[in-house]
Parts: sequence; C-alpha cells; structure tokens
Amino acid sequence: MERVIPERALVAGLAAEPTAFFSTNAIADFGGRAYTDSWHHEAFWKQVRDADTSADAASILHGLDIHQMVGPASGEHDFPMVETLLDEWAEPVGLPAGALQVYRLRDTPVEPRRGQDVLKPGEYDDADRRIAYRGSWYHDRQFSEPLGHSLTYTRVAGATVAMRFEGTSLELTYTQAPNRGSATIVIDGVPQSLSQKGESVAWRVRRSLGQFAHRIHRFEMRATGDGYVDVDAITVR
Repeated sequence: MERVIPERALVAGLAAEPTAFFSTNAIADFGGRAYTDSWHHEAFWKQVRDADTSADAASILHGLDIHQMVGPASGEHDFPMVETLLDEWAEPVGLPAGALQVYRLRDTPVEPRRGQDVLKPGEYDDADRRIAYRGSWYHDRQFSEPLGHSLTYTRVAGATVAMRFEGTSLELTYTQAPNRGSATIVIDGVPQSLSQKGESVAWRVRRSLGQFAHRIHRFEMRATGDGYVDVDAITVR
C-alpha cells in the first residue's frame, strides 16, 4: 500500500459516486461506479480520448454523472486530451497520495492555458505544456531516438496542434516512416502541405516552415488522416 499503490489511500476517502480514474486501475474497495482509462472500460475511455475538445470530454463525464476524478497530480498523461481536461475542468481536492490526486469536475472551465503563451526563440519538445493539441493525440515515450525521448502523434483526420510564437523562422522536427501520412500547416492563415511518409524510418527530420517578420505568429498543423503524423519538437528562431 505504501510503496506500490499509495493511491489506494485516495480510494478510501472517495464518495461512493461515479468516478473517473486516469492513470490507475487501483480501484479495489471503491464503493461507487468506476470508469478507468484502460481496456476495462473501453467504451468510456475511447469516447474521452477521441474527444475533439476538453469541453466535449467534460460533457461525456457530466453525461455519466461523473463529478469526481482521480488523476495524476502533475497533470501529465499519455493523452494530451486528458491533460487539457485536467488543466481546464479539474479542481484539486485535498492532498495527493503518491503520484495521484483527487479532483472535482468543474461545471464550467477555467480560461484555456495551452496555446496561449507566446514561444520565444528556442527548441520546444512535443510534450511542452505550452503547445495545444486538439483531438486524439498520443504522447509516446517508448523510443530513445526522438528529441526528449518522446513523440506526439495522431492518425485522426482533423486533429490539430497549435501554438503562438515570436521569431523570424519556424522549424518542425518529426519522424519520417512508411506508416506516416500528410498534414496541412497554416501559419498566419497561409497554408502549406507536409508529408512525413518515407520508404524507411528517419528520426529527427527537420523541416523549415518559412521566414517571417519579427512579430507574433500563429502556427497550426492539421492531420489529414491518411497515415500517422507526429511532432518531435518545434524550434523558433
């Protein structure tokens, strides 16, 4: 209990009401209806992870009468949608146990945080909390080759990644592979196409996205759904 599943201490104090569990299946002794982010509750979990916005995800929870959640105290999760849900809709309750925290689901969200900061010159990892993902994306940390040992990818048409930056050029780092597809990149309303498909795997491929006046710009990349597209890093110069 102390070393392996300290989150069970949270379960002991939970109200016996419908509860969403993110990043744990340790629900023994819980007296309410449990919904987990795993194959145990795939119908629920698929709806949440494939939600287009955090408001859609919160609506799914509200529809199941879920007002109580257990999730990572750090706010980090393998699916950016859960991170955004916790950022905008979750209010911490009490103290964490181990790596997990009890949250109450808000009736209305706080102001969106992701994608609002203006990124200055520098290199930003795909999992940076200032980058906003919308739709079904996945943070994959199993590979050693990518920058920061992580990639964030999707194959869902319409899934987007966006951020604001201030600089004179922008560079995207991604993985080229046979299972990759294409995306549309829009900077300040001007579109360009990008294909990440290749005959073999190539890590840390860099693509310059253009030269700009030194002011604040908006970047968005939208997946077309014809294969996986990923973000390894974004560099502002």
